[in-house]
Amino acid sequence: MMTRTARGHTARPLKAGRAEIAAYVLVQLAAAVRVFLPLLLPSAYVAAVMLSAVLWSAAFAVFVVAYFPILTRPRLDGQPG
Repeated sequence: MMTRTARGHTARPLKAGRAEIAAYVLVQLAAAVRVFLPLLLPSAYVAAVMLSAVLWSAAFAVFVVAYFPILTRPRLDGQPG
C-alpha cells in the first residue's frame, strides 16, 4: 500500500520495479517465517520471531532507500503536493 500510494501521489507510474518486488518478497518471507517456523519447530520460536523481524526490517530498508528520493522531490507532473 505504501508503494502504490507514494507512486500515485507523486504522479509516477503505478508499476512495481525491482526494489518494490524485493520488498514485497521480503515481507512475505517474514510473514511465512513468523507463522510456519514456530509450527514446524516450536523450540525455535524466538529465532523465528527474530528472523522475521530481520526480514521485515530489510524490506523496510529497501523501501526507504528506494522511496526517499521519490518522496522528497517534486511531483513529476509539476502539480503541488
